[in-house]
Amino acid sequence: APLFLNFFKISVLQFPNMLVNFRLALIIPLLIAFSLPLRQLMFVYNLNKIYINITITTTILNFILLFFLTKSAGLTGSFVSIIFIEFIVITLYTFVLFTNSKQKNNL
Repeated sequence: APLFLNFFKISVLQFPNMLVNFRLALIIPLLIAFSLPLRQLMFVYNLNKIYINITITTTILNFILLFFLTKSAGLTGSFVSIIFIEFIVITLYTFVLFTNSKQKNNL
C-alpha cells in the first residue's frame, strides 16, 4: 500500500475513501462484460438503428449525469453514473433482443 499511496499521491487519511471507490469501480468491467455480447447480438440481428439510438441516448444521459454527479460526489459520482448507464444499456439491449426474438419466432 505505501508504494500505491506514494505513486498516486494519496494521503493515508484519504485511503479508506479511495478504497470504497476502487471497490465500486470493480463493478464496471463486470457490467461491460455483460453489455458487450449483447451489443454484438444487436449487430447480428441487424438492429443497427436501434443500437445507434440507444448509444446516442445513453451517451447524452451519461454526459449529463457525469457532469452533475462528479460535481456533487466526486469520483464516487462518476462511478455511480457509469454503473447506472451500463445497467440501462444492458436492460435496453436485453429488452430489444428479447422482443426481436419473440417477433421472429412468431413468423
